[in-house]
Amino acid sequence: MKKYIKDMTPDELKKVILENENLQNEVCELLMYSERFWIEEIINTLGLVTWSIDPYDYSYVNFDDAQPITENILKAIDEYGILDDAVDKKRLAKLETAESNFGCMEYDNKNYDNLEKFIAKEVEYFEEEIVKVFVGIYEHCNNKDVIYDYFMECVNENYDEHYIKDNDFSVAYVQTEKKI
Repeated sequence: MKKYIKDMTPDELKKVILENENLQNEVCELLMYSERFWIEEIINTLGLVTWSIDPYDYSYVNFDDAQPITENILKAIDEYGILDDAVDKKRLAKLETAESNFGCMEYDNKNYDNLEKFIAKEVEYFEEEIVKVFVGIYEHCNNKDVIYDYFMECVNENYDEHYIKDNDFSVAYVQTEKKI
C-alpha cells in the first residue's frame, strides 16, 4: 500500500524523517545550502575577503589589515548576535585602542613589537571564534529535530510525489519507483 508524503499526518512525517537516513541527508543538505546564505551575509558584514567555511573540511577566516576589523565585528554582533556580546565587546574595545595606538607609534618605540603581537593575538582570537560560530551553524543542521522542523516548514511540499510502501518509513520512493 502506497502512502504519499503529502497525505501523511505530522506524526507520520516525523517517522519518515527520523527513520529514513537518505531523506535526512537530503534535507540536511538543503538546510545547509540555505544557511550558507546567512553565513555569507555575516561574512560580508565582517568585510572578509579570505575565508572558507566548509561543513566537511577545514574552515578559516582571515581579516584583511585594510578593513576596520573592530568596527565590522561590532556591526556583526549588533546585526546578527554572533559571539558573546559582553566579553567580546570589552576585548574589541581593547583591540581598537591597541590598533589606534599602533597606528600612531614609531617603529623604533620599545612597545611596538609587544603591541603588534597583542593585536595579532586578538585578531587570531576573533578569527577562531567566528569560525566556531559558522561551524556551529552547520553542526546544528545535523540535528534530527532541526531537520524535521526544516522539512515541515520549508521543503515538504517538494516531496509531494514521494511515498512509502507498506508502512516502511525507512525508505521513500518517487513516482518512478526510484529509492532515495
